[in-house]
Amino acid sequence: MGTLGRFFKRIFLWTYERGTVPYDLAVGAILVFVLLTPRNWFSDRPQLALPSSQVGVVLIADDSIAGTETFHVDPRMLALPLPEPELERLLHDAVRKNVPDLKGRSFQIMHFTPVMGPDGQVKYYEVKVKF
Repeated sequence: MGTLGRFFKRIFLWTYERGTVPYDLAVGAILVFVLLTPRNWFSDRPQLALPSSQVGVVLIADDSIAGTETFHVDPRMLALPLPEPELERLLHDAVRKNVPDLKGRSFQIMHFTPVMGPDGQVKYYEVKVKF
């Protein structure tokens, strides 16, 4: 049992020379693990899209007399950080794609404000649009 323990200790501490059989076995085991491990074993991938159960754009105020609407836009819908003109374009696209009433209409963003959470991260963007 001492020989087997010493073998695993040397494999774990990576003390075998290149080109030896134990070294090649260790490299092969690593390759097998990396290539054959199922993706769902690891959940540390970034979330690229919102789950369909979450709404990314929510109407919070409608002023039909002035022709404006105010929305909350989830920042996870946007690739951040961006300069302000690019951010405005992405917010415009997010509202256009996620609000059925605005899909075929022309509108402009009057202003937007990032609302911060207690942790200092952007909780949502308050976006006021005029159509």
